[in-house]
Amino acid sequence: MPSPPLVNEGKIPLIKMKIARQLHVIGFCNIATIIQFLLSGQKIDGHTGLPA
Repeated sequence: MPSPPLVNEGKIPLIKMKIARQLHVIGFCNIATIIQFLLSGQKIDGHTGLPA
C-alpha cells in the first residue's frame, strides 16, 4: 500500500516560491529565479503567470 504524500501537491509551487523569495532576500539567488516561477504558468499569491 503506497503511503500518502507528506505535502499536498497543489501547495508545492507555493512552497517553492516562498523558498525562492527567502533566498533572494538573503542574497542566494537572483530575481531571474523568481521570474522563472511566474513565467511557468504557476499561480503565485493569487497571480497566474504566463502559460509555459
